[in-house]
Amino acid sequence: MKESKREGHKQPGDPDPKRIHNNSGNALTDSGKMTGSRKVEEQKSSSPQEDESPKGLKKDRGEGKGLEGKRGKEGGKGGGKGGGKSGGKGGRGKPNRDDTAEIGGPKRKPDDRPGNGKLVRFEKVEIEWDGVLDFPAKLRGVFNLMRPFTLLAPLVGGIMAALLALMVDPLPQYADALSWPYWNSSYPWFHWTFPVMDIIWGVGTLVMVNAASNTINQVYDLEIDRINKPRRPIPMGIITPDEALSLSWILYLITLWRAATFANGAFATIVLVLMLFTILYSVPPARLKKRLWISNLSIALPRGLLGFVAGWSILGNPFNPLPWFLGLISFLFLIGATTTKDFTDSPGDRKFGIRTLPVVFGVKKAIIMSAPFLVLPFFLIPIGIWNGILIKESWVLMFMPVWGLYLIHLLFKESKKPNPKFENSATWFHMYVMLITMFIAYLLVTVLGRYVL
Repeated sequence: MKESKREGHKQPGDPDPKRIHNNSGNALTDSGKMTGSRKVEEQKSSSPQEDESPKGLKKDRGEGKGLEGKRGKEGGKGGGKGGGKSGGKGGRGKPNRDDTAEIGGPKRKPDDRPGNGKLVRFEKVEIEWDGVLDFPAKLRGVFNLMRPFTLLAPLVGGIMAALLALMVDPLPQYADALSWPYWNSSYPWFHWTFPVMDIIWGVGTLVMVNAASNTINQVYDLEIDRINKPRRPIPMGIITPDEALSLSWILYLITLWRAATFANGAFATIVLVLMLFTILYSVPPARLKKRLWISNLSIALPRGLLGFVAGWSILGNPFNPLPWFLGLISFLFLIGATTTKDFTDSPGDRKFGIRTLPVVFGVKKAIIMSAPFLVLPFFLIPIGIWNGILIKESWVLMFMPVWGLYLIHLLFKESKKPNPKFENSATWFHMYVMLITMFIAYLLVTVLGRYVL
């Protein structure tokens, strides 16, 4: 077999060091962290008995000189155990399959795949980024700073509340919003009174409040996050604290402007209260986050009670008891459910004086103290039906206490085990899904009760 020289000038067939091809043949030439593949072909004998090399060496992979010599970094010289393409003096034994060339990164185990008369060896190559952080990474950092998964609750809850208000008790200007669209013989040809833009404007404002709250919280939790959540954008250095703080205040100002220009005074007032709660939760000297039980209340009140009422007031009468009753259930549920995020955060919270239930009372007592709030609030549903606040079909929602019991079971089982896909534990994920499910379920129940059954 002809040996390939890796010293001196470039030999024919040698890969261009500036272009490394992956398995599909795409060249990887840009800076940044990426993985590619380098093909190394070995001649495979068509006969199982003899090797067709000029020296007549045996095909047996464990015997012969030079055919299976270990490849050195500079090539040309083979040696030791195993087989390499470049030749040299080989020893007896099996080929060393862990031997790969280092090109811009750590060693990778080759992946040998049979070809037509050839043995094709694919070696994974990793190239490390050593330049300045690029703009897309900064953009992703901003996106992660807002914690998009947590924005699903105000998004879905706001839409469900607004649609529910249209069906139950809309404001006078939206009285015909649910009428069927129709065509006109003159301009405008198509007429539809459904307030799509008002819903987008109002719900987008609620989402923006939560995005601003998440951002400003990470600014003042930087030292805690270095311990609890080091993969967040600020501890990783992707976003600076000053950049994050500026972003949060920009979001707050846009939120305030959107609420003030919305033709609904009740909605604007509730949004203003929401903003104040989110600021007082994170920003010193108030920093309600540090205070036992008050921390839970300062999350449950704006995100549970006031958040749902704000969504309702986009299109509906804010003095109707229904949104306040459903918001009360959410508020009581979140008093206990917000503790689900505190179990995995205990190390940093304890060091910096954040007095959460797990830090003050320990894991087991914290679960026992939170458990009633995960089940009992849903037993207000029968009371609401009996008082006429909820429609009789709302009995369907009584599956929620069973889900709450399962959540308690998860807390005892894995409250301190982080979920690999989210920042907190699986119980924290269930808490959000339960809240969203309740809003969707009640809207569906109302549709069935009013228009189908």
